[in-house]
Amino acid sequence: MYKIQCPYKPCGTNSNCLGCIFDPEERPINNEMFMDMCCHLGCGDCKHCNPKGDMDSVESPCKRLDHKHYQFAVPWFKSYDCSQQNGIICKDFEPNEWNLWLFRHWNPAYLDEICDRMNDDKCIGLCIDKDQSVRYYIRQKDFFNNTFKNKDGSLKWIYKMYYKRSKESAIGYKLIKEYNKEME
Repeated sequence: MYKIQCPYKPCGTNSNCLGCIFDPEERPINNEMFMDMCCHLGCGDCKHCNPKGDMDSVESPCKRLDHKHYQFAVPWFKSYDCSQQNGIICKDFEPNEWNLWLFRHWNPAYLDEICDRMNDDKCIGLCIDKDQSVRYYIRQKDFFNNTFKNKDGSLKWIYKMYYKRSKESAIGYKLIKEYNKEME
């Protein structure tokens, strides 16, 4: 039996490195190391994500989306698995136990660093009632801070996109981008 050793003298910067995952010294992670890792994190890496992947369940442990009324817009050629939004996590994010290295080194203060570095113009797409034909775009920062809904529960969408039949287009459809007049 071979003894597995990290060839890089466990550095603490690689979530896939055996030396880092089984870090005996439990070295603290710094903000820079976390920021390198956070761009690969998504909802599926959070302990609040539905572990069964059952988006039709009555209750969802997700603190942002109930996955019944609001869902992430599914990119073409990809299935909806709740982790498809890489780099989009929220203020309630806590790492799942399967991401052992991050779970052991987790500090909620890292979330403040993410919020400070977020671009105010970046948007994410959501769909309502599983209708993927119309995508409502909200500010990523609003999603992160859970301020993407109005008091009545409706979305604070910036713009929406959908296809409309068009004889002028070679493919028979034209992409429409409609801005929310209330947000102007």
